[in-house]
Amino acid sequence: MLIQLPLTQVSDHWPFIKDRVSDSLPVIADRGSDVNSILYGLMVGTMQMWKISDTPDPDGVTRGFVLTTILGDVSDTPTFLVYMIIILDKRAKINPSADFNTLKTYATSRGCTKIGAFLENEKIISLLKDNGFKLSTYASIDV
Repeated sequence: MLIQLPLTQVSDHWPFIKDRVSDSLPVIADRGSDVNSILYGLMVGTMQMWKISDTPDPDGVTRGFVLTTILGDVSDTPTFLVYMIIILDKRAKINPSADFNTLKTYATSRGCTKIGAFLENEKIISLLKDNGFKLSTYASIDV
């Protein structure tokens, strides 16, 4: 179950995930950048932090986090981006359909017409393919 955390709770969880965020930056991020810029984005609301929990109780056990943001594009197409997923406990009970609907509802409420993600996990890629998602390749090189 995904629960969006209010801005006031983000800094409480940051110490537990800061190193994992640093180790899990997506391909568009500079590996040498200060991960506190992500904390800043979360604190000012340009990024969102979602708690993965087994129950809808905000005080329930935290099994992981999903960090998201909204990207603009020159085509004026706002895309809700799943920036990264951090699993703290492999026993996390994830319901892909319900969790996707939670993110989709939020994305729609923010005017997004697409949902995107950077993926390296083959299990997640297979799950998305099986559910009709369009997948493409993103390539980058440091300059």
